[in-house]
Amino acid sequence: MERWCVDFYDLVGGESPVIGVEGFGDLHERAAANGARHGTPVLVCSSGRVDPRVNLFFRTGEIAGRAASTWRRYAYALAVWLEFLAVFGKEWHEATAGDMEAFKHWRLTDPANGDRVAPSSFDTDRAALNSFYRWASGRYGVANPVPSVSGGVQRQLRRSGWSEGSGEAGIRSARRVRDAAR
Repeated sequence: MERWCVDFYDLVGGESPVIGVEGFGDLHERAAANGARHGTPVLVCSSGRVDPRVNLFFRTGEIAGRAASTWRRYAYALAVWLEFLAVFGKEWHEATAGDMEAFKHWRLTDPANGDRVAPSSFDTDRAALNSFYRWASGRYGVANPVPSVSGGVQRQLRRSGWSEGSGEAGIRSARRVRDAAR
């Protein structure tokens, strides 16, 4: 199985994050022309395969202006997600809400996963993936498999006096809000 690795553009030191690209000209110059800055993540498969659509996420849109620490955390979350999907023979653009639920189970509670994480870490993973898929849906028309209810919706539900006794639709909404908060 291919493994996804995370590296970072070193536009100061000049080292290439991708091995074997010497024949492609000045990679750093091309990366900078395409929006990369020093420290921009680049995700690469162990085979050397790169998905330019995934890597473009860090150079365009809302995430491009974020702190380097956010880039790092989101890049590692994406790499774990991409590897998880690869185990099941899926690409990121084929992911479903069911895949996300399976990922959540695997990350948090699956005894087969020796690297389980705390719910707060998974919340960061979910935020990273939601941000990625919101961006990808606008750019590539890919469906967002990350079920989420924004904090604004949660606040509106609480302000409206909503309770689980609000009927079947209310119960489903409560479950979505509760699950999104986990």
